[in-house]
Amino acid sequence: MPFTPNIGLKKWDSDTEGLNRMQFTKNFEVIDEKVGGLYGATNLKVRSASVSITAATTHSEYYENLPHLNKVFARVAAQGIGVTLCPYANMTTGPTSNTFDRIPEAKLQAVIDAAKSKGARIDMLKPHIVTNWSDGFARRLIAPTDIDAHFANWTAELLHFAKLADRNGIPWLCISCEQQAQTTDSFYFAKWQSLVSTIRYAYPNLKLTVAYMLAELLPTISKVRANPDDKCLLHLVDAIGHNVYLGAYWDYYYIRPDGKPSITVQDVERSLYRDNGDNRWMARFQEIRTLFNDKPQMITEFGCFPLTGGLIKPIATGLGTTDYNAQALLFQAFFDTLMPLPYMIGFAIWHTNAPFNYFDVNDPALTSAEKLILDYTTRGVI
Repeated sequence: MPFTPNIGLKKWDSDTEGLNRMQFTKNFEVIDEKVGGLYGATNLKVRSASVSITAATTHSEYYENLPHLNKVFARVAAQGIGVTLCPYANMTTGPTSNTFDRIPEAKLQAVIDAAKSKGARIDMLKPHIVTNWSDGFARRLIAPTDIDAHFANWTAELLHFAKLADRNGIPWLCISCEQQAQTTDSFYFAKWQSLVSTIRYAYPNLKLTVAYMLAELLPTISKVRANPDDKCLLHLVDAIGHNVYLGAYWDYYYIRPDGKPSITVQDVERSLYRDNGDNRWMARFQEIRTLFNDKPQMITEFGCFPLTGGLIKPIATGLGTTDYNAQALLFQAFFDTLMPLPYMIGFAIWHTNAPFNYFDVNDPALTSAEKLILDYTTRGVI
């Protein structure tokens, strides 16, 4: 379907299906005006889309598949945003391994050079611990047999990525992505302290962040709320990163017989306050701001499937047909509601590859999600 800019912002003057929805829309118009007046322009340091890199030869994101990667980088650059590059660090023998298999440095440098050649700025390196070179691994299951050896080797891996970041002018390094077992247990704090100190000593200008999932964030908030002196990994980094996935709305996206969309941007914005899973992201961001003394925050992952039912739940397999309008609405809601917040300094869209891909790299036609990004970058909104 063609994308109409701000289609979700149509007024519902003649709509009688729900007064609550109308009132919510009116409230958001007031809130948006106040937010704009208070915060003004965004202050984003990271404006990017995620690109993964693996050593699995059958995957499109294989590090030697440069023809594919070149098309991805060119497409992202044309949207006016940068790249968060996610190279995989493979646990050698599975979840209990203490060692990692590494993408060869020269091969990863070739990928970075390819991005540069296509005009794609790399804002962050965000390595993902995986097994079998696949990102389908749930990192909460990481359970090394020798914790000291594991952390020593993970420090070595991060120093490898830090060197690449420093060499190539990449300002941010993410040191943990959804590593729940190692970030919510106070036992590991000293390990993280040592790791962070080592990286900062070697690369003092490199900015560090994390990518926390909600299952990490909630127990961390509870601990620090109960005891402000209880230190954790979030105290050690320069910005607190969140992987945010929403059950944003209960319905499929379609155009109704009266010409109005079944989902508006206000519906999606509302889900940031309370989504289908009763998650209250806006409240969490504000509490994190209070507990961690205004430390900057960023959205290290957000996205949905390019399906008409893509907003119903994060993993929306089989929910509808291919359609990028749900993603356009999600992007607009995040750009309008989160990015102007004074403590929010960046975002990384998940993802340029299926099943979260917001464009088809082999189809030159721009999707509605791309057009939304272009609208915002062209106007300097993000």
